[in-house]
Amino acid sequence: MKSAVTKFALATCTLLGAVVPAQASMLVTLSDGVTSVSCDTRVAIVGSNCAGGFIGAVLGGSQLGFVGGVGAWSMGSGQFGLAATSNVPGTLTAAKVDTTDLLVSNNTGSALGGTGTFTVRVTAFGFTLPSAPELTLFGSAAVNASTANAGSLENYFYTDPNNGIALLNQRDCKIIIGTNNSCDTGAALNWTTNSPLPFSITQIQTFQFAAGFYANTVQSTTVANVPEPTTTLLVGAALLGLALTTVRRKS
Repeated sequence: MKSAVTKFALATCTLLGAVVPAQASMLVTLSDGVTSVSCDTRVAIVGSNCAGGFIGAVLGGSQLGFVGGVGAWSMGSGQFGLAATSNVPGTLTAAKVDTTDLLVSNNTGSALGGTGTFTVRVTAFGFTLPSAPELTLFGSAAVNASTANAGSLENYFYTDPNNGIALLNQRDCKIIIGTNNSCDTGAALNWTTNSPLPFSITQIQTFQFAAGFYANTVQSTTVANVPEPTTTLLVGAALLGLALTTVRRKS
C-alpha cells in the first residue's frame, strides 16, 4: 500500500490570498473526538488552515496529504500517511475520490468512546462530469491491520448536488478490522443532480480500536452514469439468447 502513496502527485498553484471558486478544491478534517485539524483549499492557506502535518496544500488544490499526530492518534511515518485524491472535474464516465491511509495508530486513547475513535473526512468540490439529471453512487473500502479483530472501520459515502458539505444520498459499509478485510455499498444508489451545476463528493472513515494497534486502509467513491434502459435490455436479451441456445444444444 505504501507504493500507492509514493506515486501520490500533489497539484501546484501560485494563487494566494483570494477565495477560489469551488470548481476545484478539497476539505480534509481529521479528529479523535477531542482534537481536530483541517485543511480547506477553498480559502487561503494561512494561520491554522492546513497547519501541522498537511502536505501539498495550495489554494484551489484538489489533492492533499497528511503525516503526523492528531491528539491520541497518528497517521503515517516519514513521507507515508494520508493521501486524498480526486479526478475533479471528473470524466464523461466517472467522478472519483480516493483516500489511502497508512499506519493509522491509536497511541494512547481508550478502546471505547472519546479518543478511542478517529475520523477521517474528505470532501472534493467542483465535479461537473459526468453530467446528467441522475447519476449513481457507489463506495468501497479495504483494510489491512496489525492484528485480526482489532476493532471496526465504518465507511460512509455521500454526494451533495449543491457542491457543499451536506451529507446527502448516503451509502455505507462496515469492516471488522482484520489482517485483510474489505466491504462495499452493494447496488449503486441513484441520486438527482442539479446538472450542469457542480456537485461534491464526501467520504468518511471512522476507526475504532484500542491503543497499540494500527491499520492501513483505502477508501474509494465513484459517481457514474445511470445505465441506459436500452443497454440493460440488450444485455438481458443477449443473456436470454445465450441461455436458449445452450438449452437447445443440450436437448
